[in-house]
Amino acid sequence: MKNIKFIIVLGTALCLASCDFKPKTNLNRPFEWNFDLLWEVYMSSPGLGYDMDIEDTIQSVRERTKKSYELQESKNKLFVHTVDIVPCDHDAYLTCFKYQEAEQLLVLCYQPIDCGGGCPDTEPYLYDLKSKTMTKTEIPVMALDIMDFFDELTLLDVTEEDWADLEENDCAGVFHDAWSERADLMVAFSGFYGRIDDRQTQLAFEWNGREFVRKPEADIIGATISEEGFCSLPYDSEIPWKVEGYDIKRQTFMAEGEEQEKYAISKDGELIMEIEPEWGIASGGFTLDFDPNNLVLKPNHRVDIITVYSDRYQTVDGFHVGSPIQEVMEKFADDATTFYMADERLAVDLEGIQFILDKEDYDGTLPEIESDEGAIVDDPIFKSGAQVKAIRLYNTK
Repeated sequence: MKNIKFIIVLGTALCLASCDFKPKTNLNRPFEWNFDLLWEVYMSSPGLGYDMDIEDTIQSVRERTKKSYELQESKNKLFVHTVDIVPCDHDAYLTCFKYQEAEQLLVLCYQPIDCGGGCPDTEPYLYDLKSKTMTKTEIPVMALDIMDFFDELTLLDVTEEDWADLEENDCAGVFHDAWSERADLMVAFSGFYGRIDDRQTQLAFEWNGREFVRKPEADIIGATISEEGFCSLPYDSEIPWKVEGYDIKRQTFMAEGEEQEKYAISKDGELIMEIEPEWGIASGGFTLDFDPNNLVLKPNHRVDIITVYSDRYQTVDGFHVGSPIQEVMEKFADDATTFYMADERLAVDLEGIQFILDKEDYDGTLPEIESDEGAIVDDPIFKSGAQVKAIRLYNTK
């Protein structure tokens, strides 16, 4: 019996050998990023730096690039630095994404323009892992335009001259950043300058193996609230009568024993903000009644107080409606005064800006209100999880 088993095993082994049998490789081996692959991709890309066809130069650049790669956390990125003869820095930032069901990489390459020429944006390529070839492609992401980064309220102060400058700017448009650690792709609008660029929202996307899809929780919200007021509605500017896509309604309310007015701005049924006009002789907000000796005060339709209810807008410090009040207090506790106001809301006041909360957000006993100005709350303590309900801006000048 033993001889028979031996013969069977020996026969099987000889058969496998005669058939040149080889064990099957693991075709489902997970894809892994490494320096050699990314360097191979870079060397296949167009627009290599100066003298990158000379062996000594290639070797020195490769060694320097590898050291940088080994120090970074993201292994699908490669930064390559060369210096042109002019001299000009010739940097390349490559970020690669593997297609889920294809032996291909999406390569997003950004090359800052140091010596002029062209419009700076990320160039997309398709790299074939089998043929090791690179071809131009399109970024697989949703189509975007300027109003995806701004809205009508944040562009109210854009002049005709600003729009004309934008039209004449050949490089104006959507800019893609694949080098950010915040998301796989950050997209912004390039073309405005200074104050307008700062207020845009940068949109975040993540790679799903086929395309970039929205990741709104990683968006970078523009700074739209400052000590000067709302970005496009600074103090003393005209209150708008009409804004495309928004409803504006005049409302009256009682304050300090007098009827006053405000303008509520809403969109799709959601209250976005309320604007109260300036009052008083100093502002020119008055008219003469029939009796020349009788001055009848009325608002001059200029911005004096803005209360923001939408979480779309935030301060330069990153606070907005919905921010935890604890974070506000940790940053501003030494400068803030907390009031329990006549309307039974709480206001954390920073001289020009107030973070408004409901009285139910307070943890403890509130003081008695004895005047229209409200009562100061000493050493305020808020409930865990309490969030800002509104942000009130008022002119201190």
